[in-house]
Amino acid sequence: MNIFSLVYNALFPMRCIICDIQGPCLCTTCRSKLAPAKPSNHSWITSMYDYQDHHVELLMRIIKNKPHHLLARRLISPLSPTTGDYDMIIPIPLHRSRFIERGYNQALLIANALSHKLSSPTNTIPVREKILIKSQQTAKQGTRASRAERIENLHETFAVVTPSKIIGKRILLVDDITTTGTTLSEARKTLLQAGARDVIAFTIAN
Repeated sequence: MNIFSLVYNALFPMRCIICDIQGPCLCTTCRSKLAPAKPSNHSWITSMYDYQDHHVELLMRIIKNKPHHLLARRLISPLSPTTGDYDMIIPIPLHRSRFIERGYNQALLIANALSHKLSSPTNTIPVREKILIKSQQTAKQGTRASRAERIENLHETFAVVTPSKIIGKRILLVDDITTTGTTLSEARKTLLQAGARDVIAFTIAN
């Protein structure tokens, strides 16, 4: 930590977003009270928290609107480092135009936090954000009422740029939130068709 950071932290100490006590951006007590995720309809998707919990919704909106690296790490910190065995982590991509509009990809933010959490000194799990791309701009999934409309909206919108890098690989696919699982399903199908051995998915909330 440099001298600027020390002075800044002394003048403006971090506080919990929920309870406002001085300490981490999400204190351990508040994190322990977040509602756990609902059971998924897909055995290959794992989520940590229930988006219907208003505190979870607040925290996810923060991550969606600005690159809060520390909050992402605090949210996933209860995960065991031995949660899984993967060759790489791939975030759900944004289309180029949406990335320019937003300035960053929240799924990449979470993927980097997961890599930090799950890697060990002898086994680094890399984040590969340029393998899977979103080749077509689509309407936001939240504007599609039915599952059929969501599937049609995402049909053939993902593409693998370098299939040789994922052939036979075990992939952890990452997004911030899942509802019906349509986005993750379409991305997973694209990766498996390109030669991935196995693809499971992780989201912070559902």
